[in-house]
Amino acid sequence: MPHVVWSLLASNRRQRVLPVAGSPSRVPGRGLAVLTCMDARLDLDALLGLNVGDAHVLRNAGGRVTSDVLRSFALSTHTLGVREIGIIHHTGCGLEGARNGELSRRTGLTDVDFLPFHDVHESVKADVATVVDSGFLAEDTVVWGAVCRLDRGSVSLVCGPATAS
Repeated sequence: MPHVVWSLLASNRRQRVLPVAGSPSRVPGRGLAVLTCMDARLDLDALLGLNVGDAHVLRNAGGRVTSDVLRSFALSTHTLGVREIGIIHHTGCGLEGARNGELSRRTGLTDVDFLPFHDVHESVKADVATVVDSGFLAEDTVVWGAVCRLDRGSVSLVCGPATAS
């Protein structure tokens, strides 16, 4: 099986994508940063009507708040004009109902908290609270949390908007 990188580079040679006209800066046009899961089924641009340059988009396993996410949010809100943060988890996530012990056996990593959860709505609420209470955000940054139902392609607000102080 050939490596994917070759087809990706060939695609880039056929269609080079330059920065979007009218969005020459690194500041997201909608003043938004979004954290979501790395799940390949999530097309955040289509789900939220985003275009290139509209938002900082962060992805990781489960869309969970980690120290690196907080670092990125701090930079986004203090230096790059972000005033609103959304956290979007989804149904059918591989971390929902999983256990650290099981994930440790499968990965061979024993000292990692994979941040599994049992209820997608509760995980969103917990992550929003972590961000709001972190002290990392610029004053008056708004934070909200939502759940995407993959079977419907719908996104529903779970909590917030809440303002970080």
